[in-house]
Amino acid sequence: MTSRAKTEIYVYAYLALLAVVSVAFPIERASAATAGRKVRMSFAAISGAVAPIWIAKDLCFFEKNGLDVDPVLIQSGPRSVSALLSGEMPIINTGANSAIAANLGGTKEPVVIATFYNTLVFSVVGKPEITNIAGLKGKVLGITQLGSLSDFTARLVLAQSSLVPPRDVTLLPTGDYNGMVVSLSKGLIDAGVISPPSTLRARKLGFREILDVGATGIEFAGTSLATTRTLARESPEIPRRVIRALVEAIHLFKTDKAASVRVLAHWTKTQDPEVLDELYRTYSGKYLLRAPAPSEKGVRAVLDSLSERLPGAKTANPRDFFEDSFVRELVESGFLKSVYQQRE
Repeated sequence: MTSRAKTEIYVYAYLALLAVVSVAFPIERASAATAGRKVRMSFAAISGAVAPIWIAKDLCFFEKNGLDVDPVLIQSGPRSVSALLSGEMPIINTGANSAIAANLGGTKEPVVIATFYNTLVFSVVGKPEITNIAGLKGKVLGITQLGSLSDFTARLVLAQSSLVPPRDVTLLPTGDYNGMVVSLSKGLIDAGVISPPSTLRARKLGFREILDVGATGIEFAGTSLATTRTLARESPEIPRRVIRALVEAIHLFKTDKAASVRVLAHWTKTQDPEVLDELYRTYSGKYLLRAPAPSEKGVRAVLDSLSERLPGAKTANPRDFFEDSFVRELVESGFLKSVYQQRE
């Protein structure tokens, strides 16, 4: 067993222990959140991928739905899951892979309840002479962190060209996307799995987009929301209201560029119009789901990506890891249709 596999097993064993504690307390904490309308909620990155959360906060969609949400940045999936299981946060925003891996690691509490992007909104960007993924053989490919969504993306796209790390390609963590661009410019990596607006910076430095991963048609439960099964059963109003607010925020993100760009500027702390346009163009477009329901195929892809490192992933039933009823009820009730009819 590799040291990385051992580390993953230790992480998810720790999460499983946390679940023992959390099962005793989440109902009490969830009830307090409902009574006070206060909900702490993680978001996974300073990235346009989480813009619906920022918009729902800044433009009061959470308040409209009776919630006082405090978004907190947690850039590690396992750390977000730990906050969920400890009862610190009733809802988390993370890659679905983190919640699913925790289930496979022993705890059955985390469940994916929404997915903003049922694909991987990343680009593989690298040296101009590398024209395709096969050209990465023998090269160094940057990711943010081991176990991150960029890591999963790297492994998926490499597998499509029959490349296996570390045998064929070395994966090098750079910390974040800014670090990835710096590593490219210094020649420490040959290419990187990058998200906007770092893609813009890389292109300006003369690097090329080798692959738009989203355009490949890969279904993958990417940027998602998760809660615990106990909370979904005992306090369903929390996830129900959160998702309702986010559906309204998604609509605004898709239809009101000016307001969306102001929110993006606030949270990314940039006023660069090129950067903001890159974020808006990429994340509000065709990959952002109007009805952010998790899909069985997208979750299956996550399980396949985990199968070499976590026992049971290959044979697991995708339906055991997500709950799409909160999104479905907004579609079936006509709420989603009314949002788009009333405001377009």
